[in-house]
Amino acid sequence: MIIRKLIPQDKEELKKLLWAFYIEDIKRFSDEVQKFEAYKNDQKTIEKTAIEYLSEDKNKFITYVAAEEYRLMGFIRGEIKNKPDKKNYYKEGYIQDWFVEPENQGKKIGKELFNKLVEKFKLLGCTHVLLDTLIENITAQEIYHKMGFKDKALMLVKEL
Repeated sequence: MIIRKLIPQDKEELKKLLWAFYIEDIKRFSDEVQKFEAYKNDQKTIEKTAIEYLSEDKNKFITYVAAEEYRLMGFIRGEIKNKPDKKNYYKEGYIQDWFVEPENQGKKIGKELFNKLVEKFKLLGCTHVLLDTLIENITAQEIYHKMGFKDKALMLVKEL
């Protein structure tokens, strides 16, 4: 298994991973959100997301994949956010999406993806890494805490 940049030939494998990510992620949504999600055209959304990942601004977004030959087992997508108005945090590396297929979780693939992205963030002068997760996703929070992340903010939402 190798960690490498996403390439155009990965499109179909990426779509499979994005679909698996969506299926795992939707399990955490409230019943109300799941009802709303039922109205979306999931396949169009997956196709659009794959195209977006493959055609994105390479100076702003970074996507790495865990691959065996051309079979993808996971991915991580980061974004560089310049924060010139913030005195303490000038350049932020933001983890937008991070997923390893369920059958390959627990094999340190996610950590390898993370380390590769952090290495790139450092090379690009980022001062810190930021990510977010749903409050209900206790498993992810525990993993992030073990990796050295600290709770920084709490977002509150009121459904209408």
